[in-house]
Amino acid sequence: MNWDNHPILYQLTHWWHWLTYGQNGATLGILLAVLVSALSVYVLFKTLGAVNRQAIASDRQAGAAEAQAAAARKQTEVAEQQRLVAERAANAAEEQLEAARAASKLAELQVNAARDSAMAEREHSDLIRRQALASLQPVLVFSGGPIKENPSYSRFYFENHGFGMALEVKVTTRKSPIREIGILHDIIGPGRTTDVNVDAAGIKRDGLQAKYKSLDGRRFVTVLEPNQDRFTQTSFQVNDKGGWIAQDTFGTATN
Repeated sequence: MNWDNHPILYQLTHWWHWLTYGQNGATLGILLAVLVSALSVYVLFKTLGAVNRQAIASDRQAGAAEAQAAAARKQTEVAEQQRLVAERAANAAEEQLEAARAASKLAELQVNAARDSAMAEREHSDLIRRQALASLQPVLVFSGGPIKENPSYSRFYFENHGFGMALEVKVTTRKSPIREIGILHDIIGPGRTTDVNVDAAGIKRDGLQAKYKSLDGRRFVTVLEPNQDRFTQTSFQVNDKGGWIAQDTFGTATN
């Protein structure tokens, strides 16, 4: 048997001849068309799936972008709130600073007022003390000369020009402070006098001094110093031993 002429083998080795027989070509064309259509549908489905995935991804991206935008808006709102809070805090700090300055100024004024008040109180207290001391302070002033009724006779005396009584009055010469000179009274009230047993020549020669006390125990001296034909007298306070105490003098007079 010759297999070379067998119809099947012939068709297999000459397959292009098959296309020329009957409807084989059309059928093959249809098959190819169906195959291409199926392939197109497959590709279309694949493309549609990819498009759907892209759409889903885009939706997710859009949602994420919207969420980011909302977060950004929220952050902006929070930042604005923080700015307002910081601004209020700054304003409050400025107000507190101004209040502190005002309080400091008020405190300074109060301190100055208190200092002035204390100074005024001290001055007032010192004034009262001085007035009280002045009200008890005797000031003996020496005076005298020929009397009108009998010009040949001279009268010499100490007169109390102060507001307080002079106690324990003792009169001596300046040259002999130990030797006392006789007086009429050793207590002299305000405006009162006590005669002194001296003469003008002795006063000009030896000087004179009177020691006395006030009711509150202070000690005073009135000193007469010869000065040519006249004498100068000064009254001042002394300590218990007769030493001079720094003070304003009561008065100086020249006779």
